[in-house]
Amino acid sequence: MVVLMTGFNATSHGSQDFYPTFLQSQLGMDPSQITVITVVGQIGALIGAMCIGYISTFAGRRLTMLTAVVFGGAILPAYVLPTNMSLVASAFFEQFFVGGVWGTSPFTFYLVLY
Repeated sequence: MVVLMTGFNATSHGSQDFYPTFLQSQLGMDPSQITVITVVGQIGALIGAMCIGYISTFAGRRLTMLTAVVFGGAILPAYVLPTNMSLVASAFFEQFFVGGVWGTSPFTFYLVLY
């Protein structure tokens, strides 16, 4: 369980915590652009947690987690390489799959449903 939760935290914190700083320091975006990209990404995480979490009840939690991690890894170049506002779409889908990894956790179901 410790290894699983370490992986969950590495995916979420690794893709969310320093991303606004990356957008500001490396891409030179202004605060309004950074806010839009970050908010759209977090909306993607919420939707991903619900959708992929729901799918995991039928497809199995392990398979769904692995699939979300693979798709999230495949989107990673689009999450860091563009230098314009097309990052909004890649942020949404990257966080969709990051949230989807968390959505397979029964604890997340408890938080969303109750």
